[in-house]
Amino acid sequence: MTTIDADSGLFHKNVIDRTVISEDETRWVIDYKTGIHGRTDIAEFLRSEEDRYRPQLARYRDAFRKIEDRPVRTALYFPLLQKLHIVDCDNL
Repeated sequence: MTTIDADSGLFHKNVIDRTVISEDETRWVIDYKTGIHGRTDIAEFLRSEEDRYRPQLARYRDAFRKIEDRPVRTALYFPLLQKLHIVDCDNL
């Protein structure tokens, strides 16, 4: 899915790993992350990754908001940690 940034005029090619619609009609956009954290504190690692990828997830969210009228939520999934980490993109 390609989008254009209204502020900069730049095009972004968005490669979305997974999207599902839940029973309550919310679209979930899930980005898979396969990296291994080097820190001992998993919570700190997840917060760091959330900050790092929030702008990317916000672009995905905004793209879906332009083409459909349903709530959109975003998350990062870490298969090696077996963790789904919800990311709130409304507070950038």
